[in-house]
Amino acid sequence: MFLPLFPFKRLEVLGLNESSLGPTLRNLAGTVGVQTDTEYMPDRQLFIRSDQYNFVKAGIPSLMVSIGYQSGSEAEAAVLKFFTERYHAPADDIEQPVNLEAAAQFVELVRRTMVQVANDPERPRWNPDSFFRKFGR
Repeated sequence: MFLPLFPFKRLEVLGLNESSLGPTLRNLAGTVGVQTDTEYMPDRQLFIRSDQYNFVKAGIPSLMVSIGYQSGSEAEAAVLKFFTERYHAPADDIEQPVNLEAAAQFVELVRRTMVQVANDPERPRWNPDSFFRKFGR
């Protein structure tokens, strides 16, 4: 759920500092003027509660990405409002206030990242100091 509710200027990346995938994504994001941030609410431990964690448990470096925001911004207010009023509620329907340009830019960045990772002769690897390295094979 990447929440394209506002212009795409920041990217929240869970697992950003855990593997070689982080610098790849950070570099590509920088080429299109998008800033990468680590997990906004680390106390919620979303990296180990999200869909990609099954890959992590199998030893495969993984990321979870969503459109990010600056603390205290209108974008943050939009995200909080979405979770308060729409997420898993009757208002969570196809009438969402989606920013189609942001959605397209996000998807293109993810696509470019996947292509670069797929074409890299080296497999993604855990960083030496990553807690998740113990799952690697």
